[in-house]
Amino acid sequence: MFQVNLLMVLVSLPVILTIPIIVLFFIFTIKYIKTHYKMLGYLAALFLFYLINNNLQFFQLFAANQETAEFYFIIAEISELLVLYILILLLEMFYRNTQFSYRQTLTTIFVFIIIGGLISKPELQTTAISQGFIVNIQRFCLLMFLEFIFHTIATVFLLIILIKSRKSAWAPKQKKLITWLSIGTLLGVLLPSIPNISFGQSLVPNQLNSTIMQLVQSIPQNIGILIIGIAFLRISKNPWLLQRQRVYFLVVYSHDGINLYSKIFSKEIISNDTVLLAGAFSAVTSLIGDCTKSAGNVKSILLEGKQLRIINQKRFI
Repeated sequence: MFQVNLLMVLVSLPVILTIPIIVLFFIFTIKYIKTHYKMLGYLAALFLFYLINNNLQFFQLFAANQETAEFYFIIAEISELLVLYILILLLEMFYRNTQFSYRQTLTTIFVFIIIGGLISKPELQTTAISQGFIVNIQRFCLLMFLEFIFHTIATVFLLIILIKSRKSAWAPKQKKLITWLSIGTLLGVLLPSIPNISFGQSLVPNQLNSTIMQLVQSIPQNIGILIIGIAFLRISKNPWLLQRQRVYFLVVYSHDGINLYSKIFSKEIISNDTVLLAGAFSAVTSLIGDCTKSAGNVKSILLEGKQLRIINQKRFI
């Protein structure tokens, strides 16, 4: 009776946690279709592959035959690799604000080599249980060695990106967001992606134990991926939250557009530019206010990869 109740609880929790993950997938997909914003497309793909991986890992335990179980395992492994790969692309792209880096190149090479190995007659170890099969990559084979290297490299890259992002963050909101993103990455991606080099099957001798083990592993994984989804949902509204901050200049000017004080932090800008910028900011905000009949103030102007923040005070801007 206790085992039945425990199994019902363990089954219900992943199902409940999967519902908001499906919702997040549809949210990011719809947002991407409307905006064609690349980050949203990557996020939709990340959640799609996660859902495929999470379901197929469970389905192999109840597969009708060995071929079906091995097919589920291969697709689940590919999906897991792509989840980790897409997360690296997301963090690297928006942390460094770049489309290309050595980290992206290295992980891309490893991912496609491993996927090639998985779809070309991989060495698998399949164990029959009461109603299905447990499938793993053959221990100490080349494919497992490559997977181990990839997971190690990916883990190091993710930790480097997240640690550097948090260290360079100066806004409390940004530090908090990166902290939650780190927790989600640890629970949802890094821990579940550790290669399973267990001594194995004596720990899962029957269908019930195999099912319970899979369900227990999926609960923190679902929680982690939910945290990632919610964090990126906030980031999609304010992409600068994930990017390393760099201040180019500071300008203080009156509401009439008169330059009161300026300081330059970048060699790309000269002192005369700040005088022009102060007048331009004042003119743009006045024009927008007059045209839109809006009583509110302009708070920021977004450029490609940069943001001009406008802070209105009582006597100056």
